[in-house]
Order: sequence, then structure tokens, then C-alpha cells
Amino acid sequence: MTAPNDSETFVCDACGRELPMRKMKEVVNDAGETERLCPEDLDKRMNAANEVKGGPGEQKEAAAYVDEAAEEAPYGERDNAD
Repeated sequence: MTAPNDSETFVCDACGRELPMRKMKEVVNDAGETERLCPEDLDKRMNAANEVKGGPGEQKEAAAYVDEAAEEAPYGERDNAD
């Protein structure tokens, strides 16, 4: 993988902001779909998820793998899921 240059940009799939590619974070859900997020939206997704794992990304060296089933459950129900 080559490092992106400063003229490359991406649009965050969550908030729609255009940012330098070097700030892009990849998130892969349990269906295998990849989202390109800004750091702030990555933090929101990771905090909302019950489980997050690291792994290889498609465009970056690493991506966050998010357990979406747990993410969709209301907060109180997540605590009692087991």
C-alpha cells in the first residue's frame, strides 16, 4: 500500500465531510461492507458497538471490524444480552 498524498480526499460516509485521505478510517461491518469514516465518526461507531476487532483494511493497513447486531440493540438490552 502506498501512502496517500495530501491532494487526495475522501467523503465521510456518515457525516459527508470532505477530508484528506490520510484521515480516512475504514470500518467493516459483519456483512462485510466497508465504510470510509472520519476519526470522529469512527469513535462514535466504536463506542456504540458491543464488540470491535482490528484487521486488515482494503485501502488502509488496518480497519475496525464492528459487530453491528450488538450496535443496533438499545443500550439497556445490550447489557443483558448474555
